[in-house]
Parts: sequence; structure tokens; C-alpha cells
Amino acid sequence: MEWFETVFSTGKQRRRQRSLRHDNEARAKGQADQMAAALAVEEESVRSGDVTLNQLFDIYLAEVTPQKSKGVQKRDHSCAEMFLRYFGADRRARTLNRRDWDNFIQDRRVGKIGPAGRSGKFFGQKARGRPVGDRQIGYDLEFLQAVLNWATVSGNGTAARFLDYNPCKGFPLPRERNPKRPRLTDEQYGRMLDAAQEMDWRFKLALILTHETGRRNHSIRHLRWSDIDFERGVVRWEAEYDKIDHEWTTSLTPEAIEALEEARTRYPAISAAWLFPSPQDANKPCSRHLMLKWWNEAQEKAQIPLHDEHGLPTRYGWHSLRRKLATDLLDEDVALRTIQDIGGWKDPNTVVKVYQKSTTEQQRRALEARRNRRASGE
Repeated sequence: MEWFETVFSTGKQRRRQRSLRHDNEARAKGQADQMAAALAVEEESVRSGDVTLNQLFDIYLAEVTPQKSKGVQKRDHSCAEMFLRYFGADRRARTLNRRDWDNFIQDRRVGKIGPAGRSGKFFGQKARGRPVGDRQIGYDLEFLQAVLNWATVSGNGTAARFLDYNPCKGFPLPRERNPKRPRLTDEQYGRMLDAAQEMDWRFKLALILTHETGRRNHSIRHLRWSDIDFERGVVRWEAEYDKIDHEWTTSLTPEAIEALEEARTRYPAISAAWLFPSPQDANKPCSRHLMLKWWNEAQEKAQIPLHDEHGLPTRYGWHSLRRKLATDLLDEDVALRTIQDIGGWKDPNTVVKVYQKSTTEQQRRALEARRNRRASGE
């Protein structure tokens, strides 16, 4: 069966096809009549502003999501599936209210609802319930808000918009009062390095590069040998794999260059090859799941707890090295703009509010310097 449907935001038509899985002509005509009637009802509901969540998400995922990075596209689809399962695919978008918002937060927090896993099973099932923190819930709801805000400015094929207003506008996002943002100490990093000696060479190289550059694991994983300039001692970070879509060129420390030269000598590859080729397919970079698996193994070997006394994740991970770099540079009296460029942060406020946290020793030195200045009459 073949039909055309309207892309409501542009008014254009797109052709769709579906196999009926039989060759009975009379039955096929009946099915075509039923689908034509259903499409007419659906189109009228969209044009009248009584759009369902299923219709809204379908259009958003088809027209807006493809413009985002691959990782964000995957997250959009995952969130859309979860919200449709929770609120109901036929739920009218304009009827969402504060009770729906608060109930979702509570149920997501205790693990009653969650995205479908890679196996197709839902995390929300009793056997696989996964409580999550407020930060993750906030990410989910930010997607819902983005879709609803987009619907208030996007045309539905007539002079009207999908929604006259965002029914969830102004609803508060859950915020952690004391979010966990641990960073590795020098001693812990040394133990991680010792553990890496017995593991895959890719993990050791990734550990050193992350520590020396402070870059996100996503950017690290997608480095190619052509991005490394040994003569100038710099590395190029492609915008395609940067969170803020910005291309950077930053300096490499002697420790980073030494690790790269060792890897190049022991595992030679052509310039366009990945620095971290997948063990299963050298034409692809290592996945984030494999990198996280290696990290957790090394963390256990280094005797750094994966969970606290309450059974909650300690949240070290690769980002703990970004926090370590941002905090280490406090001791060096480095300009904030320089720290921002080294680690690839878009907003300097993010560095200060999220990544930097002075140590007790740093505070002690600062107060000692203040006392010495006062004593000398400066």
C-alpha cells in the first residue's frame, strides 16, 4: 500500500509505503479505505490544534532531531518512546498538566519508568527498575519542554501552530541540592595508571590523554592519528565530535606525547586511522560502553569505590579527570580563559560552578599568602 502524507510544518507531501503481507485484492482495498479514514482524522486533529503526543513527537523526530548529533538523536528517540509509554500515545499534548509533570518525576526517580534498554526490555519493569537522580530526570524533561516549545512556533500546515501555548511552561525541573562531582586525586590517578598497565593499551592511552588534556571521552574516542601534530606538539579536536560543535587546537604535554609515541610505535597505523580502534572492527572507534567498562574495571582494581555506603554510584568516571584538570590549574594561577580553551568549555561560568572546587590544601595556601601579605604590610 502506498500513500502520501503532509509534512505539516512545511506543507509538502512525502510518499510512504507499507507491505500488507498478503495478495488479496478485496482485503487490500478495505485496508486502504480504513487507512485513508484514519489519516484524515489524524490530519484534522493536527490542523485543529488538538495534536496528540504521538503526532507531535513523530513530526519533531522526523524534522528537528536529524539536525542534531548522533548521540543526541539517539537520546531524543529514547525520551520520546519513554514519554509516549508513560503519558499514552493518544494523549492530547495540550492536556498535560502539573500533576503529570510531578508524577513523572516521582516515578522516574524510583525506577517505575525508564527508557527501553538495548535488549528491548524496559528498565521500568520490576525486575529491572533503575532509580535515577534529579539530573537525569532534568535531562528527560528538558527534551519534553523543547518539543512543546517548538510546537508553539511551528506551523501545522494552516495559518495556525501545533500548540497555542506550552502547557508545561514554567514547571520546575528537579535539581540536586548537593550534586556529586568527584575528581580523582593525584594518588588515585596513580593507582588507576598502575591498573591500566595490566589492561588493554587503548585504555591506558585514553586515561593519560584525558588526564593531560581534560577533554570529554567522546572527543578522545574519536581522535585520529591525523589529528596529532608531533612536530608542533598539538592536537586538533574536530567540531563533529565536540559537544559545542567547535573545532579546537590545543597543546600536548610531554606526558601525552610520550604516551602517543609509545602507542604509535607498538601499534602502527596510517594517519587516517582511529587512535582507539574498536577491538571488533578497526574501522570504527571504541564505543563509550567499552570505555566505561574499562574504567569501572580499573577503578575496582585501584580500590576506588564504585558505590557509596548507601549503594549509590560514586560518579567518578571519565569526567572526574576533567574536574581534576580544572582544579589542578587553580594552583598554577592560570587565566580562566586559558583553562576554558584547554578543556573545551563554552562558558567560563561552567568551569567555575561545575568543574572547579578548591582543595583544603589550596585554601590553606591562599589564606597563608593573605596572612603573609598582611604581616609584611602589603
